[in-house]
Amino acid sequence: MNRDAPEDAGVAVADAARDAGASSREGRAAPWPFVAHAVERCYVDRLARSDYLADWVAAGGIERGIPQGDPAPSLSLSLPSWGPREGAQGFDRARDAVTSALASPGSHVMDCTLQARAQDPPHALGAIAYAVYLPEDYLRNPSRNRGVLVMIPGGRGDRTRWFLTAKPGSLFERGTGGLSLRTHLDRWASEHPGAATPLVVTVDGPTGAWIDGRVEFIARDLPSHIAATYLPHQRERETAFAVQAISIGAAFTMRAVRRDPARFASIALMGMFCDRKGLLPERDLAPDPEGFYRSLADRVRSGALAVRLSIGRRDTLYECNKRWYFALQQAGVFARAEEPDYEQCDAGTSPSSATCWARWPGFTVIPRLGHHYAAVVPIFVEDLRWQLDRLSALAR
Repeated sequence: MNRDAPEDAGVAVADAARDAGASSREGRAAPWPFVAHAVERCYVDRLARSDYLADWVAAGGIERGIPQGDPAPSLSLSLPSWGPREGAQGFDRARDAVTSALASPGSHVMDCTLQARAQDPPHALGAIAYAVYLPEDYLRNPSRNRGVLVMIPGGRGDRTRWFLTAKPGSLFERGTGGLSLRTHLDRWASEHPGAATPLVVTVDGPTGAWIDGRVEFIARDLPSHIAATYLPHQRERETAFAVQAISIGAAFTMRAVRRDPARFASIALMGMFCDRKGLLPERDLAPDPEGFYRSLADRVRSGALAVRLSIGRRDTLYECNKRWYFALQQAGVFARAEEPDYEQCDAGTSPSSATCWARWPGFTVIPRLGHHYAAVVPIFVEDLRWQLDRLSALAR
């Protein structure tokens, strides 16, 4: 367990890498295509400060311990990080530190920024934070074709929450949450030793630095950056991109799918905001929502797209998610079913969505849970493994 103080978390890793790099030969070629970007814009195996991370630390996250291999949280680090550019003084030393750190066994996580062009004011550049999971298979075989999974949080999450450990206690306390993403990804990779494990990218919620271009960021800026920086041997439009999103993040994911349907190979949406703040089909999928649904159905039938939805039965957005699901079903995105399959029913109760997991084709309703973290936990890993299975199969 890593029990460093928040201000020092991860510093020992960086120091060791720097010391190892200092003794390596100047001018050594970097073994991965992203190293120059990592030197200039990333922290290796560390998570820089964010609002959610600060709440998590204040709630005792560090004291509860950090699993071996997880990125170390640090409130003393901030993004954007500005390391030396390639060719500048100090670049070779910094590059050797990065490559030495990434050469250690196992997967790694980097906390980074990319430059994206804002929509307002036009042509202005902004630094947008993201974190990326680099599987061990990728670090060993960077030229192997593989897919990319993007994780988009709800309004109260950000890129760090996915990698942090769960906080016990009230679901409504600040700092609650954490989904131990690296642990789940490493477990899947160990169970599929021959698979091309996807890169997994986490981003901040659809607010803040990229609010003027959130749809463009999901549909264009982020995929283009990831493909060019980490997978330059693959054609960008032939790289399988998938999205797993929560709440308001799910709503903006669907707007991005509307903008560029061919961009995405699979989407899994949990508790989508389907009100005026989120997705309103008549507004956001205009001028022809039904025609858009039919185009999605054509992609599903061809095998180019797969879709999963889920929501808690007590979520205030349950009814609008259910209506939207049946509109998609009517269009052919999902198979028809008169009734769901019921699982894990409460003892002594008649099967219903109030007391059982209700499974429609492509739509899961979780009983007794509303629009909060508790509803994410039971479906998160199931959707994650489904995404990893699909992306690895597409990479063959």
